[in-house]
Amino acid sequence: MSPGSNRKRCGAGDERGVAIVWSLALIAMIGLAAFLAAAVGGLVATRQEVSTIADLAAVAGAQSLGDPCGSAAAVVRSNGAQLVGCQVVGADVVADVALPAPTVVVRLLAVLGAGPPAMVRVSARAGLPVG
Repeated sequence: MSPGSNRKRCGAGDERGVAIVWSLALIAMIGLAAFLAAAVGGLVATRQEVSTIADLAAVAGAQSLGDPCGSAAAVVRSNGAQLVGCQVVGADVVADVALPAPTVVVRLLAVLGAGPPAMVRVSARAGLPVG
């Protein structure tokens, strides 16, 4: 370098470009946080939906005059879920209902190397009032 040159010499203390690296790291962390928030929100919404369907199925089965589990299955099918199990326990009907987990959660589990697709499963019990 000539003494009259305006160019700066790069050395060990040069911090040019550090802001870009930190900005990219921050953007990646914000993206990860948004992805995890979408996954948790999707799971909460799906669990609420399955819980409502299970409650409806159990009540329909408890009010049925014929086949309680058949009535519960009809309600579950009409809501797009799966009836995993149905039991009549005394005067009560117990309905186990499942729905597939949201796509965001399935993809997250696939990235983590988890096994089969996740299902959100809920059990509900209902019966006729005594007395």
